[in-house]
Amino acid sequence: MNQKIKTLLCVLTFIPFYFFIYAFLHEAGHALVILAYGGTIDNFVFWNFNAHVSSSGGAFTSFGMALNTIAGMLLPTIIGVIAISLYRPNKKSAGYHICYFTTLFGLLGSMSVWVAIPIISLFNLPPRDDVTNFLNLTRYHPLIVSISALFFVGAFVVFAHAKGLLSKTNLQKIYRSFKSNNENIIAKNNGNRKNKILFTALGLLVISAATLYSANYITYYPPGVFNTSGVITNVLEERSWESTLAIEDSRIYSFDIEIKAYGLITAFCVIDESGEYISQNQAEGFMPSIISFGLDEGIYTLSMMFLTDYEAVADYFVKTGFGELDPKEIQYINEAFSRDNTSYAVEYFISVR
Repeated sequence: MNQKIKTLLCVLTFIPFYFFIYAFLHEAGHALVILAYGGTIDNFVFWNFNAHVSSSGGAFTSFGMALNTIAGMLLPTIIGVIAISLYRPNKKSAGYHICYFTTLFGLLGSMSVWVAIPIISLFNLPPRDDVTNFLNLTRYHPLIVSISALFFVGAFVVFAHAKGLLSKTNLQKIYRSFKSNNENIIAKNNGNRKNKILFTALGLLVISAATLYSANYITYYPPGVFNTSGVITNVLEERSWESTLAIEDSRIYSFDIEIKAYGLITAFCVIDESGEYISQNQAEGFMPSIISFGLDEGIYTLSMMFLTDYEAVADYFVKTGFGELDPKEIQYINEAFSRDNTSYAVEYFISVR
């Protein structure tokens, strides 16, 4: 069989295989974090365009939730680094090198999304994906995330070059066969690879430390139709909180909510002009979370109600149409009210985009 045909068949076979493996590793990254935090995997799909992981349970910290959003990109990248570290530039098969190029640029593409979407979020509503969720959960300034991702893209390229994947000699192999002087060029390049890897590793450490330091001292409030934050020092005196939300365009809106409360139940509601509850959620506290639903043009009320005893919760459930509490809800509420060092201060952050 002609060598060019062999190379073409090799590449055409590898491309769908790569995307299949990437989808598996992407979802596996999410699944591993979920399992690490005690969650249960209910559904794991990676073989079609609707790849996803659904789960239940788990005791996630803020770090765990943020890690889950980045794990889908992180695990394939780690496996990619291992694969590229095994790359052998002296192989004569053009198909071998093209398959490695496919892997390299596929991974660079997934990392580049983390460069582009944070920049998009500065000017417009970004698409709903892992990057957007990461920004909402951490509230790192988008430019910090974008620059950090750009650095890792560059580091990945330097690493691939240090392994010989992007060397001039290797690029020539894809278009023409080996020449006798290629071996000498390869030998000459080998001496500089260890230094490149060392400087890349040191650069990663310095930039990572600077990024983490900056992120801890810069709070980013994303652009949107509504942003508010504050502290209620004693909910026994202020039983509720309300604010007006004016919606000018009918579309889907994302509510980024964080409510830090302890020893009480907080009910967060979105109510329309007729008094109908559009959305309602109640919990002891809200870790950074995203709620998305459609709103028509009009004036809405955002409400927080602070429920400090069982009777207040039961009355709230009846008033809002939830009905009676089920055993699991009763257990959760009793656990919240049984805290030894109950605090009646509530810190909140709400953003609507």
